[in-house]
Amino acid sequence: MRPLRVAFATWSSSVVGGTESCLRAAAGALKQRGHAVALLHEMAPAWAFAPVVPSAAGIPQWSAATVGRGEALDALANWGLDIVFAHGLTDSCLEDALLTDLRCVLFAHGN
Repeated sequence: MRPLRVAFATWSSSVVGGTESCLRAAAGALKQRGHAVALLHEMAPAWAFAPVVPSAAGIPQWSAATVGRGEALDALANWGLDIVFAHGLTDSCLEDALLTDLRCVLFAHGN
């Protein structure tokens, strides 16, 4: 089986709860098994928590807040991904674009 290119999409670049902890573990496990991973996030919170994916790990990251929604989506598509694993986005326009334009799995977290 060829390695996959999996992009994670979430609202925060920092681990602020269970969702981001899950993404951090999944990204590490996929990378360890030879798959390529990337992160698209809506924003980097002002508070300093551990990153979902460390920048030193060589994992591409795009921030919609920094570069803009359109540029972040273009960069993600140009990365050549196989699938987006979307978690907990708060920007409905960003989520809609991911679900409409890219191959995407939406994981709905809840009670």
